[in-house]
Amino acid sequence: MNAEPDPLDPQMRAVFDRLKVLSQGLPDRWSVPLAEARAMMLAGRRHWIASAPDLHAIENTAIEGPLRAVPIRIYRPGPGNQRPAVVYFHGGGWAMGSVDTHDLLMRRLAFASEKTVIGVDYAKAPEFKFPLPVEESASIMRIVAARAADFGVDANRLAFGGDSAGANVALAAALAAPGIFKAGILFYGAFDTDMDTPSYRRFGTGAFGLTRRDMEKFLALYLDRDDQRRDPRVALVHADLRGLPPLGIYPAGVDPLLDDSTKFAHALAKAGVAHEQIVFDGLCHGFLHYPDHIDRAAQAIGQAARFMTKV
Repeated sequence: MNAEPDPLDPQMRAVFDRLKVLSQGLPDRWSVPLAEARAMMLAGRRHWIASAPDLHAIENTAIEGPLRAVPIRIYRPGPGNQRPAVVYFHGGGWAMGSVDTHDLLMRRLAFASEKTVIGVDYAKAPEFKFPLPVEESASIMRIVAARAADFGVDANRLAFGGDSAGANVALAAALAAPGIFKAGILFYGAFDTDMDTPSYRRFGTGAFGLTRRDMEKFLALYLDRDDQRRDPRVALVHADLRGLPPLGIYPAGVDPLLDDSTKFAHALAKAGVAHEQIVFDGLCHGFLHYPDHIDRAAQAIGQAARFMTKV
């Protein structure tokens, strides 16, 4: 009997095999304190930063939000004020990740799009449970729009973006702050809490990175109560999506969250929201972190940049 063909793109397979080697001897992230798991994630990302593009300026500052001073990192691809901008929310399961873990991705996005990228280090679970991260993020969006000149960006040319859980937070926040954005870009987002889907069954067992177990544990950190899994600010496929700007949806083809994006694209169509969905077949969840090693990861960033330019 012939073995099933490898679903991974050859470059993705090479990265995935390298990740396995690098993780040998490391503890399972769920067996250590959360602070250690967060540090492990950052250390793992730093290994892959080969050639971050040069930008005009990178600034670390903070915005005073409703809960605390929210750290942000501003990536400026060129000189001058009044540039279009992307307000970006990193992934990490609502509990991990930072502007540091996603620094290369945001540099690449700023370089490819020629837009200023404002990376938001939004509140993390379990220190800040749902809905506080969404409410804080919506507040940051409103402040950026209201004080655009202070940030050197054009209030009339703002987009939002995010990956994984960051796509979830970004979208929920944008729905709570309507009328601000002209476009959105969402990479392999978590848009539903239903894990009884074909993509979870096929890809969520551990053979391809992110697992169903991971997502269950992340949700347990993020939510106070099980009934919040049905809240439309969490399960965004059930939200009222009318009024959203055009969205670019870019899932990975070998990802338990693939069907989340498929269902979300159907919901957008039903709501009359303009969108494009491009599935990056053969790539795993988190592929954007390897643009120097996976050609189609760099292409995905370029596609998102072009989409924002079109709208």
